[in-house]
Amino acid sequence: MADDAVTDLDPARYLRAPVLDVPGAIALGIALLSSTDGSLSGAPHASAKRLRARVLELQARWAEQRAVASTPKTDPRPADQRLDRAWAAVGRRLETLSELPETVPEAKLAATLYERLFPEGLTFLAMAFEKQWAESEQRLKQIGDGPTAKQLTTLVGDFLLAELRTAHTEYGRVLGITAAKAEKATPPSLVEALRGVTQAIAAYSLQLVAAAHADPEIVPAVRRALRPLDDIRSAQSRRAAAGESPSVPDDTIAPPPSKVGPTTPVPDV
Repeated sequence: MADDAVTDLDPARYLRAPVLDVPGAIALGIALLSSTDGSLSGAPHASAKRLRARVLELQARWAEQRAVASTPKTDPRPADQRLDRAWAAVGRRLETLSELPETVPEAKLAATLYERLFPEGLTFLAMAFEKQWAESEQRLKQIGDGPTAKQLTTLVGDFLLAELRTAHTEYGRVLGITAAKAEKATPPSLVEALRGVTQAIAAYSLQLVAAAHADPEIVPAVRRALRPLDDIRSAQSRRAAAGESPSVPDDTIAPPPSKVGPTTPVPDV
């Protein structure tokens, strides 16, 4: 009779874990760890601890992947608008001064500088980000730190010229032109961590079956411990026969995969 109690606990049935996605693997791992009553010791207990470690590792990689995916990208528009305003202020100031009577010395100088810096007006401010930066860079090189810079400072003020240079530098930094862009973090792959969980599930299952064959007295406890895995296998077989998705139904284990996340508590063993 003792041998009959384990006849349906075929090790071949547990050589591989069912095909699972990340939430499904975590959910099954949690369900298996929750189904043991603590009476199992030795190899099954050690294998359960390894399963818990693999589930926690998968959760950590999943959390890291989510964090990378949610990292906001630098928006160049604020820096672009700041530079636009600075150049527009310089252009308007020079244009206004150039309209003064010719008897005003600054009027002729303003007209000369405007023609030199803005031969096509301020249309370059509507160009694509990188091209606009290049046009801005070319004009700032014309201004330099010599006589032209002094003349421009006299006409528009040193504060405006300082703002123009600062805005240009910031624009180049944001675009990754004057300073290397921070490398975009690559979301970690979950393939290896997921494989680790499925392998740990298979190893744990086999240890339970081996323990049951060695000691038929613990067969009831082993059956309870394997119940989540058996339920999933049965559900997936039914779905496959019906031509449906083999994914794990929400009502086969607790917690359901749809409720599992990187921070779902994992039972200790």
